[in-house]
Amino acid sequence: QVGDKQLLYMSQLHGDVAELQQQKAQLLRSLDQEKEARKKDLKAHQLVIDKLESLQAHHARAERLNGEDGATNLAYLKHCVLTYVQTTDAPTHKRLLPVLAQLLHLTTAEVQAATRAIDAATPPPPGSRWMGALSSLVAGGSGGG
Repeated sequence: QVGDKQLLYMSQLHGDVAELQQQKAQLLRSLDQEKEARKKDLKAHQLVIDKLESLQAHHARAERLNGEDGATNLAYLKHCVLTYVQTTDAPTHKRLLPVLAQLLHLTTAEVQAATRAIDAATPPPPGSRWMGALSSLVAGGSGGG
């Protein structure tokens, strides 16, 4: 038979075990929270590293442009812009557009807008209106006969 002392001791042990299990659960929750915080910190750290690498690359490009190559690039840009402005020839504009886009770091949307502007400013070839009108007359005339 189990004595009173033994029952008391077992009861105390049971209470101690229950308390230790609660502490363990609390520690596990804390550990999970710390893991999540570390994951967020690592993501933020990686974003900072990525931004730093981007800035370093940008700085290196700027240094190259400001160095000896910078004067050459500026002279070349000046030449291209003057050629572009001084001509009304659409093929010349279209030929210079990729060069200017590269030198000025234009976005795709900006290049597309410039291309549309060049196309809109380009007059139709001589006689194209008459050819269009003639084509529509021929098409209309042959369909009715």
